[in-house]
Amino acid sequence: MGAYKTIGRLEPFTHDFKLYIRYSKKQKSFLLKYSDTGELHSAIPSDILTLMPFESSIELMNRFKWLDTERFMFTNVEGYEKIVSIKTYQVLAQNYRPLFNDISGEEWKIWPYYNLREDLKTDILSRLKRIYQMYKTLYYLHDFNGPNGQKEDQAQDNLTWND
Repeated sequence: MGAYKTIGRLEPFTHDFKLYIRYSKKQKSFLLKYSDTGELHSAIPSDILTLMPFESSIELMNRFKWLDTERFMFTNVEGYEKIVSIKTYQVLAQNYRPLFNDISGEEWKIWPYYNLREDLKTDILSRLKRIYQMYKTLYYLHDFNGPNGQKEDQAQDNLTWND
């Protein structure tokens, strides 16, 4: 029972610790609950976030990330990522993350994909693939494509070239 069994529990809380996400086996859905009382905030609709029969809730949580207290993002097993509002449960942005399982395999089964990715191989091609993934996510999900380079400077800051 190594550390990897608990790694998926790194992202259940919002940044302000007011809400947390939990999978209910009984309801077969993800629930948002208030941290202080444990009362239900809302159930995430299954067409937004669902657990596939072949994956565990830890594996899905490894591909989940809170962006702020009102939005989260996640990637499905095929590499489609979405940003979702918890106020309306509408998809605010979506993207296909290229080469999702091709760089380091299904690393999300063990490591939190957005926060603690597996160490990158030293070859240049693997590094370029990962940078391409980050660029495409920033461009399509986070709108770092403003005219006259307005947001391109921010995108440059968000890319970590030493991955």
